[in-house]
This record gives sequence, structure tokens and C-alpha cells, in this order.
Amino acid sequence: MKAIVRIPTKKNRGGGEPTGSTFKRLMYIFMPQKPGAVRPVDDRVLWVAGDLGGYGYPVRDARLMAEALECGHEHFSGRRTRHLIVSCAAGLPEVQRAEAFGRLYNSASLLAKAIGADRWMAAAHDDTDCPHFHFACANFDKKKGRRLDISPKLLKWLQTMDWTIHLESGKRKRTKRKSKRGMAIEAARDREEKGRWANKNIVIEKLRDFLNSKRAPAMGNDDLADWLMREDLPPGWEKRKLKAKSGKNRFDPAIIIDGEGLKFSRFFNSLRIEMPGIQQPSEGGFNY
Repeated sequence: MKAIVRIPTKKNRGGGEPTGSTFKRLMYIFMPQKPGAVRPVDDRVLWVAGDLGGYGYPVRDARLMAEALECGHEHFSGRRTRHLIVSCAAGLPEVQRAEAFGRLYNSASLLAKAIGADRWMAAAHDDTDCPHFHFACANFDKKKGRRLDISPKLLKWLQTMDWTIHLESGKRKRTKRKSKRGMAIEAARDREEKGRWANKNIVIEKLRDFLNSKRAPAMGNDDLADWLMREDLPPGWEKRKLKAKSGKNRFDPAIIIDGEGLKFSRFFNSLRIEMPGIQQPSEGGFNY
């Protein structure tokens, strides 16, 4: 049975789903009936499932579910929850809808595992032509101690449905050539991406020259963040994104150089590319 995965946005949220707080989203999800529904049902919430990791158990209560998903990682910046939708194809025969919801139910926990969600809940809606379920999770990776990394690359992989044995990919492949406008947009994006990488390389050279001029000792991400906090930086450089609000080093610290942000992992990776087999700078510091 074919299905797709999507993230609700202003462009594709269809029936007016809120894009505000977790509580408002869950209020919408648990709403028994929605005006203008395609299928008249007594309760559009067909089932609720989830694993809240010790913060309670899944119930149809927006306040309790919002608290369970948002608490425990308030000191991290960024959104506290993430929201995805897994939807089957529209127009399924009535006899196949029950099977579709069963497949969706069995896929909910597999989706949580695929994105690394420790606390999550899912609710299925039966008032549309497309059998689907909403997936909400705490935006926190307990093992890594940081926000979940739901990147475009991960989302593209989720569309393959390789993470579940119960569904097949319903993402259609392009069969026609892109329009002239589409090709122009793609070319402009490519130029912008090349320009970004060129700027990053310039910033890497500036940081390398600065470390050489200061005869900085060999160090890793955390050591470099601590060292830069103590140093006087050149004009136009900012000591931002080095420390979290708790005072600890960020998982992947960065520095702003002439308005361009540079993550230290990008800096060290550039050294390893230039010097294969070298995992860290030598004891003599950053003199290459």
C-alpha cells in the first residue's frame, strides 16, 4: 500500500492546521469533528498510539501531551517538538481503509525509530479521503544530547518507505522535463550553493591564518571553543554560538567571521581532506 511522508507547512497544510504552538497543533489533531470534513464520522480520531518515555502515556488530551513532549529539554534553543504526517493514497475502496489504518498503526513506532525520537505520539484521522496519521515527537535526541537531526536528506530517505515493511513509496518520480522556469530556478540555486561553499573556504583560510599567527596549540572542537573565548578576536569576528545557555560548549560550536558562520566540524573536516589519515592537528599546533 503506497504512502508518503510530509511536514505540514503554510503551503501544504490543507484544512488550516495551526503552525503555532505544540498545544494548538494537538488541539487540532484531537478535535473530534472538523467543519467541512469529506467523510462524516462521529469521531475523526480513529486511534492514538505512542511512547512518552516515562512522561505518561498517550491520551486524547492536548495539554497533557504537549507537556509530555515539551518538558525535559527547555534549555535547548529551537523548536521543542517536530510534526510529520504519513498519508496513504486517496480514493481507497472502503474495504481497504481498515487495512490502510492497520498498516499506518504498525508503521508509527517504526517512524519514531527511523528519526531517533525517544518520546512520540501518533493519531490517525478518518474524516478525509486519504487515510493518514499525525506524528508528533519531542525534538530531542536523548543519546546525543541535542535536537533531532531531521535533515532534507533524512526526509528524502523517509519517502522511500525503506524504514517500514508495511507501506510502499507513493512518491511519484518526474517523467517530464522541467520547464524553463524550473530549470532557471535550479540553476540559480546551484550558483547560490557554489557561492556559499566558496565563502566557507575563505572563512576557513581566515581562521587557519589567525590560529597560525597566534601559534595556537593542537585542539579539538571543545578546546578550540574554550581557547577562542579567551582570545581577543580581529575586527568583524564575533564569539557567538560557542556556548550553550547552560555554559557548556555546544554540540557543534561555531564562530561568526565577517558575518559568515563557520562550524568547527567543517573546519576540522577541511584539514582531514587536505591531509588524509590525519585525525587531529599535530602537537606543534596549526602550522601546516
